[in-house]
Amino acid sequence: MTLHEVALIFIYILLIAWCVYTIIAVVAVRSWRLQAWKSTQDFAPTVTMLKPVKGLDAGAEANFRSFCEQDYPIDRFEIVFGALDPNDPALQLAAKLQREYTNLSIKVISAPTDTLHCQNLKVRNLIAMLPHASNEFIVLSDSDMRVRSDYLKRILQPFDTDDAKVGIVTCPYRGFGPKSLPSILEALAIGSEFIPGTLVSRMLEGVTFAFGATIVVRAADLQAVGGLGRFANVLADDYQMAQAVLSLDKSIVVAPHVVDDVMGGESLIAIWRRRLRWARTIRVSRPGGYAGSIVTYGTVIALSAPLIDGFHLLPLGTVVAVWALRAIAAQIMARSTGDTVVNKWWPLLPLSDLFSACLFVASYLGNTVYWRGERFRVHRDGSFSRVTG
Repeated sequence: MTLHEVALIFIYILLIAWCVYTIIAVVAVRSWRLQAWKSTQDFAPTVTMLKPVKGLDAGAEANFRSFCEQDYPIDRFEIVFGALDPNDPALQLAAKLQREYTNLSIKVISAPTDTLHCQNLKVRNLIAMLPHASNEFIVLSDSDMRVRSDYLKRILQPFDTDDAKVGIVTCPYRGFGPKSLPSILEALAIGSEFIPGTLVSRMLEGVTFAFGATIVVRAADLQAVGGLGRFANVLADDYQMAQAVLSLDKSIVVAPHVVDDVMGGESLIAIWRRRLRWARTIRVSRPGGYAGSIVTYGTVIALSAPLIDGFHLLPLGTVVAVWALRAIAAQIMARSTGDTVVNKWWPLLPLSDLFSACLFVASYLGNTVYWRGERFRVHRDGSFSRVTG
């Protein structure tokens, strides 16, 4: 058997594996969406929502307002906005909302950067914010998220149980309102690659992760794992928090609720740096699973068939068949998550897949990442350090 024949056999084995994975992904997304939680009408525990901010994200005011306008007893929840820089424009916006929503408890604070020494600036911010939270549940969510008015009710439902075995509730996110081609490609990757991949993991392995888009945890459980200081020097603080809560013999639930990740018109280099940070973070957090994710790049694998075997009927037909299945599966999953970006821009999926494949390769070609304009080195244990010079 020649090397050429071995290469072709390997390609078609990978494509068969990709087809199986794609079918599993559709089933995983559908089964996640169909789960239901019974909740009593009077279940309304006290909640503190922590919103760490830095600068103004796209649609920042509408994002912040969505958390203020919850269909939830107004005396049962509060919002704490925090930034490291006291002059951060996001804090000025939060102060404006504080003056406007007088019936809602909104706190606006700035973290003392000289006393909290940790590499993870988001965690440093959260450590300073946490003492201002006095409620039973803590909700952590990234500043670029936008939610519906039933958000709090939906994400708290899994906690309405007597056995207290649920330790964390998290929920997926979808791209919303991208205004540049790189942002559209990122939204396509989130909706058709990342979220389906995590839901496959949920179905096959159980939930061992949490999304920074939403993490709901009891304040007592957070204290039991050592507080936020435990995550001061790790890059994947959301993943490490999930691992810590699992060590308490508690479970993690991915709620059947999706929030919007509001995007703007970011540049190609900004999107590349952010997604490369995600890729290298996942690579060090879950090295085996990340390496195995090569089977999810069916579009790129199919393209290699005509490059190796020539541009005749079988390899070209393989490319067309793979792209058709990819588009159909992506749209079915997008309907389950309400992802309008995927349903609108699905013809760009091959370009999105090619971009993602380049990131996959690049994730193995270095260990530095950019985060909020600063450069860091990621270490094998998941910790990271600032690169100087």
